[in-house]
Amino acid sequence: MFNCSYIKCNYADKSVSMVLKHIFSKHSMESNFSIKCLSPFCSKQFKNFNDLKTHLTHNHKDINVTLNFNEKTINNCKYKCPSEICSELIVDTKGLRSHIYKHLRTEKGVFLNCFYKNCPQNYSSDSVRGFEIHFSHYHKNDNEVRDIFLNNNLGEEFTYQENCNLSITGNFDLENNINTYNQAYQNQKSDENLGVKNDSNTTNENNDDMIKLYHMMYNKYFSKYLIPKNTCNEIFNDFNEMINLNNQILIGTILSYNKKEISIDALKSLINNNSFNLIHKLNKSDMKKKEWCRNSDFYIEPKEILLSLEEKVYYIPLLENLKSILKNDIIKNEFFKTVINSNNSVSSFNDSKRFKERNIFNCHHKTIQLKLFIDECETSNPIGDNRKIYKMTGVYFKIGNLDNRFQSANHLTFIVMIFKSKFLNKYSYETILNCLQEDLKKLETEGILVEYNGTLIKLLGSISFICADSLGANSFGGLVESFNPKLKPSFHSFTKSLEFSHNNFFVDYCRFCYGTYDEIQNKFTDSDFVKRSKETHEEDLQELSLIKDKGNFNGVKSRGCLLDLENFYTIGNLAPDVMHDLLEGCLPFDFSCMLNKLKLLKIINPEKIRESIKMFDYGRINAKNKVPYYLIDDKKINSATQLTMSATHMWTLVLIFPIIFGFELKDNIYYKNFIELAEIFQHLNDTNFDEIKICNIELKINSYLTKFRELYPEKNIKPKQHFLVHYPESIRNFGPPITYSTMRFESKHSFFKLVNKSVHNKNNIFKSLAERHQLLQNYFLSSNNLFKELDFQLLVNPNTNRIQKFIEIYNLENPEILKWLDYGGIEYRDGDLLRIKYENDLPKFAQIQTIVLHRNSFFFELKFFKTVEYLSFLLAYELVDENRIELINYNDILCKFPMDLLLKKGRLFVSPKFAE
Repeated sequence: MFNCSYIKCNYADKSVSMVLKHIFSKHSMESNFSIKCLSPFCSKQFKNFNDLKTHLTHNHKDINVTLNFNEKTINNCKYKCPSEICSELIVDTKGLRSHIYKHLRTEKGVFLNCFYKNCPQNYSSDSVRGFEIHFSHYHKNDNEVRDIFLNNNLGEEFTYQENCNLSITGNFDLENNINTYNQAYQNQKSDENLGVKNDSNTTNENNDDMIKLYHMMYNKYFSKYLIPKNTCNEIFNDFNEMINLNNQILIGTILSYNKKEISIDALKSLINNNSFNLIHKLNKSDMKKKEWCRNSDFYIEPKEILLSLEEKVYYIPLLENLKSILKNDIIKNEFFKTVINSNNSVSSFNDSKRFKERNIFNCHHKTIQLKLFIDECETSNPIGDNRKIYKMTGVYFKIGNLDNRFQSANHLTFIVMIFKSKFLNKYSYETILNCLQEDLKKLETEGILVEYNGTLIKLLGSISFICADSLGANSFGGLVESFNPKLKPSFHSFTKSLEFSHNNFFVDYCRFCYGTYDEIQNKFTDSDFVKRSKETHEEDLQELSLIKDKGNFNGVKSRGCLLDLENFYTIGNLAPDVMHDLLEGCLPFDFSCMLNKLKLLKIINPEKIRESIKMFDYGRINAKNKVPYYLIDDKKINSATQLTMSATHMWTLVLIFPIIFGFELKDNIYYKNFIELAEIFQHLNDTNFDEIKICNIELKINSYLTKFRELYPEKNIKPKQHFLVHYPESIRNFGPPITYSTMRFESKHSFFKLVNKSVHNKNNIFKSLAERHQLLQNYFLSSNNLFKELDFQLLVNPNTNRIQKFIEIYNLENPEILKWLDYGGIEYRDGDLLRIKYENDLPKFAQIQTIVLHRNSFFFELKFFKTVEYLSFLLAYELVDENRIELINYNDILCKFPMDLLLKKGRLFVSPKFAE
């Protein structure tokens, strides 16, 4: 060990070079400087380092030393690091900055002060990035350095904050804080402390809230906005720097008011305690983030199930997931809300036949109703090289007991399982979903325990119905997936009769009935067909087992899935789907057939249609789904082939086409037939049905299909047209069709497509999809509010005359005018049309003139219109201005969905999306 040669200095090091460096930086600027030989047996002294080096080389060869500094730089060193563990001399401020950065990179948790003398922020940080930002903003041309950093003040003490407190209000040190945060992950709170609040644990509760907020922010960026994890960490680093900069500004602000009454050191210590910084350092690793999620009430980790060594599916355990979901207070309170069933109408599944037939639903006060949905999704570009390679099949569910706004929320569609679609070529649904079936058996018999109002309640549950497109439903039920009729004998196990007539061969595809080809082409009432049921299906399975070539019998090709449950049987509970059957089936097909006839009759040509749609004034609401007019293809019209168009675009086309061409085509028989189908679609989207309305829909469907056969004798009744026949009975069995439309579920696909696009890694992509979804579910269920209840924007510089009008005419004090209002997820703007009430069996409409906020209540200033009549050939009501304006409270409006006011031939019309 070598000692410093100065008597009053106790520095020592085992390295000669370090001792010499210390002497150079610490003592070389002192007057009468000299350096003693480092050998304990030599007493010679030298005035410079080069002489010492020569002496050591010639006389003390046993001492090896390398001098990596230049004595000539001593007189140029204006600055020095005042740290006792460093004391290095520096030539200029650029070097001083670099030296400070070196300390920050090597000494974690050390706060250093800005070295400029007149720093307006009194800046202090432990981050290189923070100092870079600070220097660029406040010291671009600064050269005056604080005295403590000058080389003529060697004796001053350099203090830096090694023990920074965690929170601004906390009085505990770093070591205790680290222990506190580690305990948040490693230790569970004892039962006796649950729910107890006192002075001693207030700080820990605040820390827990900060940790939760940190992880919630990460989940939001990572799982909702799909920001890469490294970018998330960079964002948090920037947050930390913003907090540090803000804290420095606070110091200056506080000192400007309390210079004499507050300790500057205490203030700096208080302000520089950045809790976010420490939380980020302790929790930024993937392990800590996963650990927090696993400890969360709302994160259910996907379970990997092996079908073979390399074939995996990802299952989210149903029972655990339901327990987690029902821990959310908003969902729980909605679930246990009292619901009054209707005896005279059908407005939900609770009013349906299936609900009343199944003991598990009607014999228990509260039973979990699961709406199951199965569909395929192409996660990659459907026209790219990866098409079908990463095609995903997803099984989802919604809790049917919840209100409509819960059904519409995309984040409240929960995953059961996802897997690669090509697995279905090798394995049956029954094999893949075996774990789901076992959980459903337990749910039906054992149930789950849910805490409500301090009491543990046992809840049973079962599937209410299954939603899917036609192919998916048939596949799930073990029925044939080809919709092309085949020439073969019609064999009905319930009649035991064979018929070989060409017109009587059996059609396999219908999941509702055993219809023959002749019956489907000529019979258009549900009661005309023999229905599939549990009993007939069991007979079909027995007959199928006797067939040697393992083909199909009565359309049944395999056992199907979920047939062993006590309270649910798949066949008979595969609900129809309005979106696929009408918006992507009957409507585009009928529309193409109609345009083909109109073109042949030279009544209207496709080019005029495209131009008219292109120039149409949609209004604010319909403009969100403008019809892609270029998809009205001449080739498809010439061959009367179904148009390829999305469901939302087809819905908009149904609304605007009659307005554009209704007056011109109102007496055309082909157009009338299309309008009749459009009216059926509108009625099926209603939310409340009585028996009269159901029978009326049944008559309309019969009339439409009969006329279609007459108008288009060359066309066969398509499978989706045949499915229309079963809709009236499906309303009786399952409730309103809008409650089992797959449109509510398919919006979920967009999330998986975005995840697949953002991860840039196709290795085990389905695991990534499942995990990201569960992180997103954790984020939403952990949030204080599941819905965006309220948002609005005040109008900038509103007209003072308008404000005065509300004060004088409507007696409103301090009214505020809004530019727009978003209430319950529905946006309102000036010019929107609302359905206010009914008069003389006709709806009363009014247009928003002004949106007003007054005492936390919202009002609409409305211009009222008189409803003249409903014009069926336009699918619209004609309106006339009443020249009357009133102020109406938002809560007094009948229908909350806004509509567009349309103008045609100088007359005003409104075309509602839904029937009255």
